[in-house]
Amino acid sequence: MMGATVASSVLVVAPAAADGTFIQLDAGRNSLNGVLSVSQGPLTFGGLVADYDGGAVASLSVTYQVPGTGDVAVKVGPVVSLVKDDDKSDESVKGGLKVSVDRYTATDFGFLYLLGEVNSIDRSWFVLSQFGLGQSGYAVEFSAGGSDAYDERSIGLSKKLGEGPISLRAGYRFVEEEIFVGVSYNTF
Repeated sequence: MMGATVASSVLVVAPAAADGTFIQLDAGRNSLNGVLSVSQGPLTFGGLVADYDGGAVASLSVTYQVPGTGDVAVKVGPVVSLVKDDDKSDESVKGGLKVSVDRYTATDFGFLYLLGEVNSIDRSWFVLSQFGLGQSGYAVEFSAGGSDAYDERSIGLSKKLGEGPISLRAGYRFVEEEIFVGVSYNTF
């Protein structure tokens, strides 16, 4: 669950160097997740809050796009997380380094967005592929992630509402065995 949430913090379906804002809120039977990603030039500011079965996490990150990487955006920067385990009375603050690589490609069938990310906090990793289906406004995504604290695989479907920046989402998390629904706002 947390892996899908962390990944959402960097999911931007637009050319890698584009400026914009992405906000997403997903809810499942045992979880609620909020994500914010704002890109301005080479900087991306990310934030997430997740309340899930077993705990909660809040994270902030700032990444810088490495120059000269062409159509593939390579971003590196610090991340800090506040983690709460429901089985323990204390919270822990952890700092680390995040590296992400993403690419957006227009295709004959719509678009293809690929993302890979590693984070030194709890040795987390995440991969995502998202396929846009022509001018229909539909997109299908597949993701996988893991760390010392979680393991998750998911599939999702989103539908853009009209020509505006809002999309509705739904999907299934296989490890959590949970259906989720959500909404996103994307100005990229």
